[in-house]
Amino acid sequence: MRNARALAMSTVSRCTHDGAFSNIELSNSIDAAQLSEADKNLYASLVYTTLENLLTIDHFIDKVSNRKMADTDEQIKNILRIGTCQIMFMDKIPESAACDESVKLAYKSAKPYVNGVLRNMCRMKDELRKGLEKASLSVRFSVSEDICSLIKEQYPRDYIKILEGFSYRLPLCLRVNTLRTNSETVAAQTEGRLHAEISDCVTVNKNVAAVAKASGDDYFIQGVPSQFAIKLLGAKKGETVIDMCSCPGGKSFSTALEMENEGRIISADIHKNKLHLVEAMAEKLGITIIETMCADGRNENESLIGVADRVICDVPCSSLGVINSKQEIRYKNKESFERLPEIQYEILKNGGKYLKKGGSMIYSTCTFNKKENGEVVGRFLRENEGFKLTYERQFMMHTDKTEGFYVAKLTRI
Repeated sequence: MRNARALAMSTVSRCTHDGAFSNIELSNSIDAAQLSEADKNLYASLVYTTLENLLTIDHFIDKVSNRKMADTDEQIKNILRIGTCQIMFMDKIPESAACDESVKLAYKSAKPYVNGVLRNMCRMKDELRKGLEKASLSVRFSVSEDICSLIKEQYPRDYIKILEGFSYRLPLCLRVNTLRTNSETVAAQTEGRLHAEISDCVTVNKNVAAVAKASGDDYFIQGVPSQFAIKLLGAKKGETVIDMCSCPGGKSFSTALEMENEGRIISADIHKNKLHLVEAMAEKLGITIIETMCADGRNENESLIGVADRVICDVPCSSLGVINSKQEIRYKNKESFERLPEIQYEILKNGGKYLKKGGSMIYSTCTFNKKENGEVVGRFLRENEGFKLTYERQFMMHTDKTEGFYVAKLTRI
């Protein structure tokens, strides 16, 4: 059986080299399931902390090594990353253990090199940390140059606070299944707290892994801003709702609960292979009013025109607002989300066509990029007559202590 450090090294490699998603890797690792509880925690901490600080870690290694990280082979590169993570960011692990265990992972000819780099790291720890004050924003906060530039340009007064906010540990948020239980019961079961402003929402700081695994009957995981957005939508019993980009289904489920499972929800998504997950989860929750549809939200569907009392446009986005839980997003480049505003606009435009007169829709993203948020809504209002903006809000990590999230409510008049 592989130990926690070897497993962490492999997972980091898959995330940085092969494009794997850290949350999926951590949740689905068969090897990790065989570890002791202590080693499971070490494994998760190593992966999470290494990915969170990747650019800073690489900067430290370059400072103490006679070989650039760019010229180092993949295996040794990730052994050094895991070792540096322990030395520089995990104070409870003895330096000797971090060095010795890392050397064990290296192939024979590389052991002296790994040992030398990490021993240098131990000797120069204080000097490296002090030198970080003069490093670029990208290195200091371990965020890509492109994302740093975007934040500094769009939020010139708050960019440091926003970058600092990426390291916040946010509580797990649960949406209570009110068809089967109530908030007080779920709060007691999970050692959680009732949210001060949003009904049917419980926040949990303890037993996060156990809570996540139990999700599916009495509650499911959904962030505070997403729950807020569905409350804002205001769907009522007996209405027809279209969810334009529904997978994995959370907003459809919350809407069904708001409607007390009476009415009709069309949960559409471009990914046909994911719709069965929506159906399976709805069955678990006891929701019977959801019908799934494979559809590309960018393409007009004549059968849906004028059908909906409410429309949900929770569109594909850059996901910059969920960096706290998906660390690999930190390293995106601008090319990966430059085309998104056009896609988002097309989905919103079709959502407007599906809305009845007097109906309302929400437009939402899990990002703080203004080009994907207010600018898309502004364009929609300019180019489509008969709509008005009735509410708009940007959630931010550093001010709201939630994931970054944008929501606007539009009404057809």
